Amino acid sequence: EGFYDYNHKLSRAPILKAQHPDYEICQMGIHGQRGVSCADCHMPDKSEGGVKFSDHHIQSPLAMIDRSCQTCHRESEETLRNNVYERQRKANEIRNRLEQELAKAHI
Repeated sequence: EGFYDYNHKLSRAPILKAQHPDYEICQMGIHGQRGVSCADCHMPDKSEGGVKFSDHHIQSPLAMIDRSCQTCHRESEETLRNNVYERQRKANEIRNRLEQELAKAHI
């Protein structure tokens, strides 16, 4: 049998968990088209002692919107954060609906 991460609780169908689906979305979207790298958002520049360098504390861009998002985007932190949360909500809603439809196909 092939590799799978878990069995669906209803249909018992083997399911692979997408580890980083946002990577593909980002690379195929406007950020990828404009050459934005993972480090641009997840390791933005910072300064200490007059020296500018990449922040090696890799984290969500939402934790540092001023350095990660607002170097390009002019909207407020609140607007940018809400935009991300709404996109994530929609993606989760679509994923949940799709999972239900796939489960029906295996029952």
